[in-house]
Amino acid sequence: MLTLFETLAALGFIAALLDAGRPLRQALLLWAALALAFLTKGPPGLLGIAALAIAAFTCPPLRPHLGRLGARWGWLLWLAIAAPWFVVLIVQHPGLLDYFLYDEVAARVLSDKHGRSPGFYGLISVYLPTLLLGSLPWGVRLLGALRRPWPGLAHLRSDPGLWLPLLWFAVPLLVFFLAQSRMPLYLLPLWVPLALLIARTLPPGTPRLPRTSWLLLGLWLGALIALRGFARRCIPTTGNWHR
Repeated sequence: MLTLFETLAALGFIAALLDAGRPLRQALLLWAALALAFLTKGPPGLLGIAALAIAAFTCPPLRPHLGRLGARWGWLLWLAIAAPWFVVLIVQHPGLLDYFLYDEVAARVLSDKHGRSPGFYGLISVYLPTLLLGSLPWGVRLLGALRRPWPGLAHLRSDPGLWLPLLWFAVPLLVFFLAQSRMPLYLLPLWVPLALLIARTLPPGTPRLPRTSWLLLGLWLGALIALRGFARRCIPTTGNWHR
């Protein structure tokens, strides 16, 4: 659900910047979906849009269109959807605000209190295999593209089709790397910008795969699902996981 709402918010954000004919409709989608993402997971639901906002503000072709995002009224729609549930709970449970801000936000980012793969070892044991295995087989093309000479920063910033998904992927990933609470599914919303970046490496036109490639792809997807089931059965969980 978090990936769905974050993706819808990103769709509204990007479409509002690029579609001069219907910016209001796209801005409504942006703020409503962003509120639902916050309801689903709290502050992490805002990471994708924060990254896109940085990308749009630093992209010269897009900066003149930032007014289409509806920031003057959109936060009111966001509050109307996202705030009531939190307000009711905080009123009913006075200590909940401190718990939410300290345990669920600050402690996850700054400490290993929750015991979810902290430290450098947790970084390479959780996120590295998730990125490598989860992006196969298409990720091989992206790794190949990374070996080519990179364009300068000015060129990257002038290409919205590359700059937007690049920061949409890189900024939340940096936050997840720095945070001391790590789980594989935290990265799930990042597969949308990752897919867009991989698509940039494909030749123009509709991709055509031989039947053997489709078979291998199906087997690989089945292996990923089996691997997930194996990990769920064999990796011990803690009380924090269940909470």
